[in-house]
Amino acid sequence: MKKMLLVLGLLFFFCSACVLLEEFPIIVIVTETSTSQSTAVTRTPTIIPSSTVGITPTKTATIMPTATKTPSPSPTPQPSATPTAVPYQLQSGSPAYTANFGYPEAGCNWLGVGGQIFNENGNPIINLVVWIRGKINGTPFESVVLTGTAEGDKYGPGGYEAVIANTVLESSGVFSIQILDLSGNVLTDPISFDTHANCGQNLILINFTKK
Repeated sequence: MKKMLLVLGLLFFFCSACVLLEEFPIIVIVTETSTSQSTAVTRTPTIIPSSTVGITPTKTATIMPTATKTPSPSPTPQPSATPTAVPYQLQSGSPAYTANFGYPEAGCNWLGVGGQIFNENGNPIINLVVWIRGKINGTPFESVVLTGTAEGDKYGPGGYEAVIANTVLESSGVFSIQILDLSGNVLTDPISFDTHANCGQNLILINFTKK
């Protein structure tokens, strides 16, 4: 009896299923296989340079070297003409030319310079350096003496004397005289003087005073 009921139930299930399938269309998917084989053609791609594809290459700017400016030569500085500040100067009337009265026996066989140096009060100063330079027949000449050393004060107190030669001679601007102190400080500028080949002018008197 149970088997009968099971068979009837299965039949009922199948019948119901058939009724449901009739209400819906059956979609059949058919896959068509092509019998013809397509020939695969392999093409090697042609690489076209970028310069030929209508793109104008950018023009490279040429960098020109910067012109180096040649510096103008700086003018060489010239020393300024600074006046020398010296405390002593020639006394009015110097140089003066006379016969050698200190050594009259020498006559024309003597040529020299003598004189004095005075301070601002008109008093003679001793121990100042008298420096005489020049040339005799092309040979350099130099004499250094102190004020106050002239023998016998023939030129006055604090006098000086420097012998240049044992004969008279003619010269112009060859000899100079300059005064310094014992420390070497310059008290006057170099002052040139002339000599004469004249026995009556073989002593040159040169005095100085403080400004």
